[in-house]
Amino acid sequence: MVVWYRVVSFLQIKEGLLAERSRLKVGDPTEFDCFTSAVIDDKAFKRITSYIEHANSSKNLTVVGGGKYDNR
Repeated sequence: MVVWYRVVSFLQIKEGLLAERSRLKVGDPTEFDCFTSAVIDDKAFKRITSYIEHANSSKNLTVVGGGKYDNR
């Protein structure tokens, strides 16, 4: 029996993820085609930024895209 398989590298996955991310629309939450919008309150902002800070400071994790934030 012969089994064919394709080995997918992390770089291929990363490129695909970044390509998909670039197509996501960020904006007005009342627009149906928006994927995401602003964070709704300070509690949510702190929770989300803690995830980003954890990933940025971890030696075991790699941030593939983004990894930044602001509170404007």
